[in-house]
Amino acid sequence: MKPIRTLPILLIILLAACATVPPPPVPESEQSSLIGMALVISSEAYQPDSPSEVLFIRLEEGDKSYLSVNEVIRSHYAREGQYYLLNAKPGRYIAVAACSRRGKGKGDGGASAVKQMYYLPLKVMQLSDVSLKEGEAAFMGKYMVHLPSGFKFSTGLANPDEAQSFYCKRFQPDQLVPGTDGYIKGVIKGIVRREGDAAHAVKLQESHKDAKSEMEFWQKAKDHFRGDSRQRKEYGDIVEKNQVWLKIIDRHLDKLKGR
Repeated sequence: MKPIRTLPILLIILLAACATVPPPPVPESEQSSLIGMALVISSEAYQPDSPSEVLFIRLEEGDKSYLSVNEVIRSHYAREGQYYLLNAKPGRYIAVAACSRRGKGKGDGGASAVKQMYYLPLKVMQLSDVSLKEGEAAFMGKYMVHLPSGFKFSTGLANPDEAQSFYCKRFQPDQLVPGTDGYIKGVIKGIVRREGDAAHAVKLQESHKDAKSEMEFWQKAKDHFRGDSRQRKEYGDIVEKNQVWLKIIDRHLDKLKGR
C-alpha cells in the first residue's frame, strides 16, 4: 500500500485559510442604498448552515400577494450569516429564497453551479418586507429557518406553502413533487445520487426585527465593510471607496438611537 501524502493536502488547506476575503462591491454614489438581513438554516440532522446567498425580489407598490414575476436579485455580499443587497434602487423588497452553491459554473460567476435551494415561507416574506429610500439602509430582520430532519439530499419540494410552491415553480419547476409518495421517491433518488440541484421548503423557527436586533446587525455590518489590514493591503482602493457604506450605516444607526 502506498503511503498517503498528506503534505500537499495540508498545504492546500493552509493556503485556502490564508486567502484574503474580497471586500464588498463599492457604492455607486454617496446616495447609494443597501439592504441587510441575517439568515441561518437549522436542522436536527446537520450543523446550522449559512447559505451562499439570498434571493430578493423588488415588489410593485401595493402588491399584497408576495407572488411576483419580477426580476430576482442575488445578494451581493455575505459574511458570517449576514447578507447584503448593495446599490439597490429605491422601492419595496422581500427575501424569497436562499441558495448554497457547490463548485463553479463556467462564465456565469457560479450561477450554474450545483445548488441547494431553500425556499422561504410566506411568513418570512411578509416579515422581510421593507421599503428602501435613496441613500439609506433597510433591515429585513434576523431569521432562523428549519430544514426537516433527513431532507438534505432530497430532490423535490415537500409540504410547501403557496409562496414556496410559486417560487419553486419559477426557479426549479422539475423539483415540484406532488404528494408524500412522490416526495419519498425524491428523497431516495437524492440519497442515491447525492448530487445535482435540490429544493427545500424550510419552516420559520425564529425571527427578530426589533430595534436591539437591528442595532446589533448594523454594528456587525460595520466590521464587514470597514476592511481589515489584509484587505487594505490587497484591495486598498476598493476598501477606501467602501467607507461610503460606513457613512450610510452610521447615519442609519444615529436614526435608530434617536427613536
